Amino acid sequence: MSLVVETGSGSDRAESYVTLAEIDAHLDGLGIAASWRSALTTEQEVIARKATRYLERAYGHRWRGYRATLEQALDWPRASVTDADGRAISSDEIPASLKRACMEAARRILAGTDLLADVESTGTVKRERVKGGSAEVETEYATPAGGTGATQAQRYTEIELEIRRLLRPGGRVRKA
Repeated sequence: MSLVVETGSGSDRAESYVTLAEIDAHLDGLGIAASWRSALTTEQEVIARKATRYLERAYGHRWRGYRATLEQALDWPRASVTDADGRAISSDEIPASLKRACMEAARRILAGTDLLADVESTGTVKRERVKGGSAEVETEYATPAGGTGATQAQRYTEIELEIRRLLRPGGRVRKA
């Protein structure tokens, strides 16, 4: 089955925010397209779907505005969205920053990273640091005596920096 890419129409079958060609161009620009190009088309499509699914699951509750149509398969396009600078984003647009974040997620998946893997924590952050070239946030949690730990998700700074202007401030979850 061919990859169905969201173009801004609010497709009820869309599976990805980016085309395989967009991912290829992104990776080529970084000088790391060889492993992408050696993958089968079906493997590339799976990576594009997983990258989009990561963005949907990790940030879906924080997007500004609301879905443009009730029938659309993905969170974007969205209506009543202005970015953090107050610029309106059209309800038939997939923002370039969202596409870049999706391509960065695809790069990490291609490299073998499971973006939705659970990270054990116990709640209170003891120490947090950004790892060098990989732009990953490493978080160390304080463990209370007898604590069992809660499950949290890994954060990827480079992805978050791309989409930060599309997110509601403070990470608040808006109830419908």
